[in-house]
Amino acid sequence: MLDLRRFEKTDIHRHLEGCIRPATAWELARGNGLLDPGVDLATFREQLVIAAPIPLFEALDRFDRFRAPIVGHAAINRIVHEAIEDAAADHVTRLELRFSPLTLARSSGVGMGELFELIEASARQASAHFGMVAVSLVVVISRRRGHEGAWQVVQALQSHGRGRIAGVDFASDELRHRSAEFHEVAQALVDLGLPLTVHTGEGVGPEHVAEALALPGVRRLGHALSLVDDPDLIADVIDRHITIEVCPTSNHRAGVLDRLHNHPVRKMAAAGVPFVLCADDPTLFDITLTDELQLARQTLQLTDQTLLSAEERARQAMFHSP
Repeated sequence: MLDLRRFEKTDIHRHLEGCIRPATAWELARGNGLLDPGVDLATFREQLVIAAPIPLFEALDRFDRFRAPIVGHAAINRIVHEAIEDAAADHVTRLELRFSPLTLARSSGVGMGELFELIEASARQASAHFGMVAVSLVVVISRRRGHEGAWQVVQALQSHGRGRIAGVDFASDELRHRSAEFHEVAQALVDLGLPLTVHTGEGVGPEHVAEALALPGVRRLGHALSLVDDPDLIADVIDRHITIEVCPTSNHRAGVLDRLHNHPVRKMAAAGVPFVLCADDPTLFDITLTDELQLARQTLQLTDQTLLSAEERARQAMFHSP
């Protein structure tokens, strides 16, 4: 049987802000005066880490609270370093870290240009220190910030992202801000030579997945749970070799999926949809990529050969910096 903990792994769907260690967030929050001195680490951790299913809006709120204490250059360097250290400890040797530059710049007080340089330098140093973990950086564009926020990120990428950023992820609210509204933004990113992945199909119907697939430059989809409800979409994804980034624990604990053993990845596997398994937010959900693979084997009943095929697919689908 495949030793899931020891073999080298690839994770192409992992949020930097969801990798912050609870102890680090607690320490930073206390240092920034954002936390009552009477709140100890155990209480703080219990209030933030999602160990059982909760509503999606509450999960997103906890994600924002993890990010809130990050202020200044030293804090950003620390969270990047620790994220890569934790990945290396789980034998993740190829890693995509995605971050939201607009939100992180505002909360940290670091300008977007500086932010790109700092995260890239911190990742390079940590990668070398922890056994040459291959790290690529992916920028998140939040749909909920609308066109103005999206174009601000595009401009920052034009000025500071060349040679540093491997790809872009459209994420956040796709009910009030449909993916179709960002067609021109997506084309501008393609013109910069950047491939795209899109968060879609979480708690919404397959029409949202279809809109994401219609954007130029899309090579991957994040989650895409409702994909399996539309045979034509399944065929399109297979024909175009679009990789689906699957994060079962995240889907379940963020309230998107009621019953974990019915996760759509089983239907994806049966239909021949190209998918990979990812951790999403390891410390937010108190998991590792090994945990996801073990869950896929034991609860979702995916075979070791299926898991190995998904791993090889992840290597091939990973975005690489120029």
